[in-house]
Amino acid sequence: MKFNLDKAVNRLSWRFSNETTFKPNNDDVEALNTVFEWINHQKKETLNKHTLFAKLFIYHLTMNVRHYETTILNDFPQKDIISLLEKPLDLYFKAFHQDIHNNQLNKLVEFDKINAQIDKDIAAAERDYPKFDSITSQENYIKNKEAQRITEDQKIKVVKDYKNLKETFTFEFVKGKLIDMVTEAINKY
Repeated sequence: MKFNLDKAVNRLSWRFSNETTFKPNNDDVEALNTVFEWINHQKKETLNKHTLFAKLFIYHLTMNVRHYETTILNDFPQKDIISLLEKPLDLYFKAFHQDIHNNQLNKLVEFDKINAQIDKDIAAAERDYPKFDSITSQENYIKNKEAQRITEDQKIKVVKDYKNLKETFTFEFVKGKLIDMVTEAINKY
């Protein structure tokens, strides 16, 4: 007897709903194989219809495996992806908008790190005079380091650029651009 999916499911439901134990026969095996074939076909079709999603899912999973130094068999990276997918799309628009603004302000933090390293290098050069061939080479080293220092004018420019960025790249503008980019990518691929 050849089964379609509905007949196969009905057959198996009937067999398992019977409270007595039974020995599976050829019809039971064929019904179960029909269900397995349908499941495998659905998996293949789903993957074929959603290759973009599959690529991004696997890419993100790969980044998590690398970041957490784990294996794909560990379900933590998968739970992370699932929690990302459960969040509303608007939350991603807001986070992206905030990040492009924060990236501008992060330059100030980076500038402070650069200046702190310059201070350390200069202090070390002043302490370790024997390391230099002459006072002139020490002075040149220190002058060179001072020339690399981030100035207040450079910091002020970053703040001005940040203000301009906030005025130009409003939430609605950024959201509109992201929607355009996403729909273009979906339509292209």
